[in-house]
Amino acid sequence: LTFQWKRALMNNGTQNELDIPLLEFRIAKYTAFIRQWSKLLSEMKSVYAFYLFILLLRLIFTFVETFHK
Repeated sequence: LTFQWKRALMNNGTQNELDIPLLEFRIAKYTAFIRQWSKLLSEMKSVYAFYLFILLLRLIFTFVETFHK
């Protein structure tokens, strides 16, 4: 009887009706946060690749101008 009483108290104390919605909210919030940062990093990589492409073009044009004269 004492064990059942303790178990009932522990179940009532650890389970709150707000626990599940709060957990779902936290999961959704952090999922959105991760997606946002992933998109930002992806955009930064594409901008960086474009910047490297422009530098490569400048290097090629400089090389052509130097040896074409």
